[in-house]
Amino acid sequence: MQLKSEVAHNAEFPVIRPIQPADGSGLQQFIRGLSLASRYSRFMMAIRELPDDMLGRFVHPQTGREATLVASSPSADIVGLAQYVADETGDGCEVAIVVDDAWHRQGLGTDLLTALVLAARGSGIGQVHADVLADNHAMRALAHKLGCEVRTNAQAPYLVQISRTLESPYTAWDEQLMHRAAAWVSAYAHA
Repeated sequence: MQLKSEVAHNAEFPVIRPIQPADGSGLQQFIRGLSLASRYSRFMMAIRELPDDMLGRFVHPQTGREATLVASSPSADIVGLAQYVADETGDGCEVAIVVDDAWHRQGLGTDLLTALVLAARGSGIGQVHADVLADNHAMRALAHKLGCEVRTNAQAPYLVQISRTLESPYTAWDEQLMHRAAAWVSAYAHA
């Protein structure tokens, strides 16, 4: 199922969908096109492109343990990437997203993270978490906006730990997820 972001950019709507093996070259092009700061914020190391093993893992996620979503637009191909990897116990997962620099502050990161959380919930995962660079203010703001707990990592003060329990009672978080999902479905139906 393809979902379209409710955020318009030059009258085009990115489609949020599971990655496909054929997306490998487009994903590599997307990573190469990110600014150094965006690549560093996502991977916490300086990289120009994905090593072959990492690229393979993105385009061939382990069913039930991993999910990789991409946001693509007709003119720009891949403009966003979201991934989760389940913890060893399978009840939680680490999440990560990155959005093309031209799409920053357009709501695409919110849409990607929301779609990723819905996918995680659908796989029975009860908690999402991420280690984020302390100076990644955009991700920290997004985490706060979505009701995540944000705290300093005691072992590595240059990181903050972001987490959100998905099993909690119905909250504004759930309402926002359902609203965004309904908007994607509506946009897709009318395209």
